[in-house]
Amino acid sequence: MDHTKKKVYCCLECGLHYEDEKLAKKCEAWCGEHRSCNLEITSHAVENKIKKIINKNSNEQRTK
Repeated sequence: MDHTKKKVYCCLECGLHYEDEKLAKKCEAWCGEHRSCNLEITSHAVENKIKKIINKNSNEQRTK
C-alpha cells in the first residue's frame, strides 16, 4: 500500500476534494452559481473515488 501524501484541492462551496486544482475551481464555480453540485464534476471527487474502492473491496469479500 502506498502511503505517500498527495495534495488535494477543496471546493470552498461544498467541501469536496479533488486531486486536480482545475476541477476544484470548476466545482466551486458551479456550486457558487447554481447552489447545487454537478454530478459530472463531483464524480471526480476524492470522496467518490474512496467510495468506489470500498464498494469494490466489499463486493470482492462477498464473493469469497
